[in-house]
Amino acid sequence: MKIGIIGAGNIGANVAYGLICSEFSDKISQIALVDIVENLAIGKALDLSHASAVFEKDIKVIGGSDYAILSGYDIVVITAGQTRKAGQSREDLLKINAKIVAEISAKIANIAPNSVIILVTNPLDFMVYTAYKSSGFPKNRIIGMAGELDSARLKCEISNLKNEKISHIKASVVGFHNDKMEILKDEIFIDNKKVEFSGKEFDEISQNTKNCGPKIVNLLGTSAFLAPASGIVKIIKQIITEEDKTLICSVIDESEVPCGRFVKLGKFGVKEIVKFNYSQNFTQNFAYFKEKIKNIEIKTQNKETK
Repeated sequence: MKIGIIGAGNIGANVAYGLICSEFSDKISQIALVDIVENLAIGKALDLSHASAVFEKDIKVIGGSDYAILSGYDIVVITAGQTRKAGQSREDLLKINAKIVAEISAKIANIAPNSVIILVTNPLDFMVYTAYKSSGFPKNRIIGMAGELDSARLKCEISNLKNEKISHIKASVVGFHNDKMEILKDEIFIDNKKVEFSGKEFDEISQNTKNCGPKIVNLLGTSAFLAPASGIVKIIKQIITEEDKTLICSVIDESEVPCGRFVKLGKFGVKEIVKFNYSQNFTQNFAYFKEKIKNIEIKTQNKETK
């Protein structure tokens, strides 16, 4: 399996490192970092090659600015784009990053026409739609990483509130990767027992979960990167191993609206969008997406891809 990563910054480099350290690394033959700053990609690829050697892994890591190095790759991760600054919302980035992701997606379609594209660039759900339209890829081969990240943040909040181990907690966040994300109160369990919250407790963990991203931006001066990279590695693991597990990813169904849904993944991307009785609020938010996206010009890939 060959995995390409567009963007050699904090997230991209940590995705590569996570893949090298993973328990499924024996299924990966090559990792490529592509960045507009060529020396950055080459330098980090060299460092990662040495890390791979330290762990005695047979993974070749290359880097550069030429997308041609991704020829024939199986999975391509897009991390490129402007990151949020303090006081800036995900939506502030919409027009800027839509142009970047549209150009990248069209290049991927030409260089790696059979690949699965995974996105982490914000605003995430809008970028999933942009990549879908710009690449010409079928819906199942476009996946956004956010639901696993938001759910992990929720688990941390529950762990702190209830003083329970993370490994004992099941919790899910679906919908959009912004303030409209939906925390599934009835799907929160500790040791398979449904958790009861007071109104104040649930409001607290909900707001803290939604505010995790801005909080990290304010503390670091840049977006989170270790947890998002971990989420991408988790998605790649499911694609490669095809384990029968359910994840939450931003995907596109017949509504043409991408957002966090329960899915099962395989080597061709989304194998199944799992049926779930989402709330009325979940579908009402589709109008919000359609209103925002109609004002964004998206470059469409003209070449037909299979």
